[in-house]
Amino acid sequence: MRTAPLFLGGQAVSLVGDGVANLAVPLLVLQSTHNPVAAGLAAAPRAIGYTVVGLVGGVVVDRANPWRVLVWADVARTACFLALFALAGLRSVTAILVVAFVAGAASVFFQLALSIAVRDAFPDRLQSTNATLESANQIGFVAGPGIAGLLAATGMLRLGLLATAATFAVSVATLGLVRKHMPRFARPAAPRDWRTLRAELAAGLRYTTTTAPMSTLLWVMAIVNLVLGVDALIVYLLEVDMDLPPGQVGLVVAAGGVGGFIGALVSRWIRRVGPMYTLAGGTISFAVLLVVLGSVDTVAPAAAASFGMSASIVITNVMNRTMIQTIVPRELLGRVVSAQRMVSYLMATLGTVLAGAATGWAGGHARPVFWLAGTMAVATVLVAWRIGLRQHIHIARAGPARPAVVPAEPAEPVEVEPTELHGRAKANEEAD
Repeated sequence: MRTAPLFLGGQAVSLVGDGVANLAVPLLVLQSTHNPVAAGLAAAPRAIGYTVVGLVGGVVVDRANPWRVLVWADVARTACFLALFALAGLRSVTAILVVAFVAGAASVFFQLALSIAVRDAFPDRLQSTNATLESANQIGFVAGPGIAGLLAATGMLRLGLLATAATFAVSVATLGLVRKHMPRFARPAAPRDWRTLRAELAAGLRYTTTTAPMSTLLWVMAIVNLVLGVDALIVYLLEVDMDLPPGQVGLVVAAGGVGGFIGALVSRWIRRVGPMYTLAGGTISFAVLLVVLGSVDTVAPAAAASFGMSASIVITNVMNRTMIQTIVPRELLGRVVSAQRMVSYLMATLGTVLAGAATGWAGGHARPVFWLAGTMAVATVLVAWRIGLRQHIHIARAGPARPAVVPAEPAEPVEVEPTELHGRAKANEEAD
């Protein structure tokens, strides 16, 4: 597709803006108040967004034109960060949090629509496209907070908010240029009433929780993300248990950022390994390195473990994202992705709380918590492999089946009942 570089470039710029926003909004709140609850809420708008509008967003993006959703979501995010730029001088914490939550909800709709748009536009290059986007995401994850921190230290945090709005505006512009070149697909008729929407939501949840291998992947992801909550204690482990100086702590954290970027690059070339082997192997690798990180005492092995952990989890995420786009029927993709991500965010948050509590029970020592978390993750994958995952080792190899493209003269909308959607799910399981 000739417009692919323009589309991917616009999204790369937008993802860097996401990275700046991850730190800029909490810092903006902290400039107005030292309330830890407010600071915590400011750091989690996307997790809150998935909890509040995730399932509804899945229904919406499955019905709507994903490219329109992308454009309007980025218009909303641009407006929100322009509003935050204006609010920065007023020190109104409530207004800042409300706008941040609206931006987080818009990000939910954007991410869900992006999953569908990527499947439509790059059916034969899903893994390499997801790897490219994840590479940009990792750059934003590493560089974004650094940019926001530098601007805050020089008293120019408002400039960071304005720059973030500009990155979303760039995304809007590039999406506007490429939209007309993208394939168009038949969409369901408008819902008759709320019962239709409830039935469609139920169809998505039913597919996610009862269809193999999605049901197995769902509970594996739930437990693994619960374990991933311990990741929030890495700095605590390095400073308290390992007694490393701040410079070495920064080195270990930076190694994790580099590992994530390298993992994103590598993930485009491991398709032949197979998604199930990659998911299982990547998760076990992460878990083993989690135990290693909790066992070492010096900066070099800690940095190596941090590098490997990030690389493993990014490779796993890219493969999981590609497999879901491949095997889930397009008309259910938004609902399935929203359900999985909502579970992931909720379990990761719960895991962080439990890891902190467990560290307190262990006398303030995080090492036993890292050992337990790694062991739980390995055991979860081994059990899942034995009871379900190994039965699907040949899944997702042929590429997604694409629904009929809308002809040049738009046809009458085709009404698709939720029960029919679920009935077609099994026929698509073997696709790619």
